[in-house]
Amino acid sequence: MLLVAAGSAATFATLVASGRSRLWSPSTIFAAGWVAGLLIIVAFPKTDWSIGPSLGGTIHRYASIIAFVFLPLAVLAAARAAYPHSALGRFVVRALGVTSLAWFGVILTAVVLMLAGGEPWWRAIPLGLVERLMALNEVLAIGALTIGLCTAPAAEGATSRVPVSPAI
Repeated sequence: MLLVAAGSAATFATLVASGRSRLWSPSTIFAAGWVAGLLIIVAFPKTDWSIGPSLGGTIHRYASIIAFVFLPLAVLAAARAAYPHSALGRFVVRALGVTSLAWFGVILTAVVLMLAGGEPWWRAIPLGLVERLMALNEVLAIGALTIGLCTAPAAEGATSRVPVSPAI
C-alpha cells in the first residue's frame, strides 16, 4: 500500500511538473485524498467483525471510502492531461476510472441490501475478492496514467527538472 501511495503521488507530481496540470486542480486534489486515504488505511487496521466495531476500524473504513472514491475521480480528471493526443489512451484511463467506481458500487449495493433487512454487508459479497479486484483496477488506472505521462510530450513552458535525452 505504501508503494502504491508513493507511486500515485509521483505520477500526479509528474503531471504537475510536466505542465499538464495545475497544482490545485481536481485531479491533484482528488489524488491527494487517495494518497492520504491509503496512508490512513495502513495506519489503522480493519475492524475484526468477530469482535465488533472499533475506533481504528471505523477510521480505516472512512479512509477506504475516501480513497476508493477519490482515485477514480482523480483518474477521470487527469485522463486528458495524461493523453492529450490519444483518444484511445483517454478512453482506457476513463474506463479504468469508471470500473473502479463500479467495484465500489458493489460494496454500496451490499450496504443498501443490509439496510433493507438483508445480511451484513461484509458477508453479503465476497468482500476480500471485491476489495482485491478494486485495488487491482486502481493500480492499473495509475499505471495507465503513468504510461501516458511517459509517452506524450510535456506541455509548453513546463517546469520539469527531469533531463530528457534527445531522440536518436
